[in-house]
Amino acid sequence: MYTNKIPFAIGALACAMLTACGGGGGGGSSTAAGSGTQTPAAPSPSETEIAITGDNTSQVASLGHLVVGNGLSLSAVAGETLVGAALSSGPEVRVPSLVDLTFRAIDHALDRTSSTSTTTPVGAFTGGETVNCSVSGNYVITTESSQPINVSSGDKSNVRYNNCVEQGVTITGSISIVINEASGLFESEQAIKATTTFSNLQYRYESSSTSMNGTVQAYRKATSLSRGSGWVKSDGFTYDILRGEVKSVLKTTGLEVTFRDDSFETIYSITQTASANFPKLKGRFAVTTVQPLAQNPNGIIKSGSINLAGAGSKLMLSYLQPSSNSTPLVQYQPDTDNDGKYEVQTTTTYEAFITPLW
Repeated sequence: MYTNKIPFAIGALACAMLTACGGGGGGGSSTAAGSGTQTPAAPSPSETEIAITGDNTSQVASLGHLVVGNGLSLSAVAGETLVGAALSSGPEVRVPSLVDLTFRAIDHALDRTSSTSTTTPVGAFTGGETVNCSVSGNYVITTESSQPINVSSGDKSNVRYNNCVEQGVTITGSISIVINEASGLFESEQAIKATTTFSNLQYRYESSSTSMNGTVQAYRKATSLSRGSGWVKSDGFTYDILRGEVKSVLKTTGLEVTFRDDSFETIYSITQTASANFPKLKGRFAVTTVQPLAQNPNGIIKSGSINLAGAGSKLMLSYLQPSSNSTPLVQYQPDTDNDGKYEVQTTTTYEAFITPLW
């Protein structure tokens, strides 16, 4: 079976998911699992349109870069733990992206259904397994399937993390998957449509954490050799972000990501509205794709651009890698009065593109 990778590497800003941003959940104070530390109440996402000005251009560009990375990128690290969605620790600790988590969860559910069904010759079954994490804690997988061997509509899977510690990162919360449609042979070509729900899924590293809440619809038609094509959609997904004692929030609505494999590249587009509340930037802007983003086999977005639309203003964010040996670059151009003329152009590397949002 083809194992989905989705290596949309976005660079240092997205790499800092735990040290710089995070995921969704309800408001109110909470205690980090296993820490006994009372965290501050989460702020509400600001629904006021951001006016892009000369003073906040770099912050808006950084947030746009983060939004794209948060929705699309996959940490370029190895491992099959955590529903196959690996993570890294240390100063650039990061969590898997929404698209990555969604398809990894679906793939894991399909694998679990297939392996469990081999022990049940006929009829419906319910299976379960507890997997110990490498440092401490565990995650529990449960599966409900109407048929052995074949994946079918209505099959369900759930993964619950119980203070699972991997590479210094503690994971709690759960992911549930419901297969809505399934066709094709499991070992060759398969089309899958599924609903994936993230419930208080938290990644915590030292004094920083990312929590995620929301439901995602996903479709993929793949082959044994290719990820094929598909889409991910969500009407609402929230990220609560704790960095030290400062809590921020990022909410995405109307998310739609489409992708297709094209030779040695993956081509994708993204549309969404992002509402944020960070100490240095609050407000809402719309994200649309101007030129489809092309990602190479190394996980680098080598071309493509998106538009960030605010209040009577906009900003173009572009990705550049002229050759496979050149340094990946990010370029942003503001149009602060929305007259169709970009006032200034700034080009920087992924690593340098870390304007603080706190």
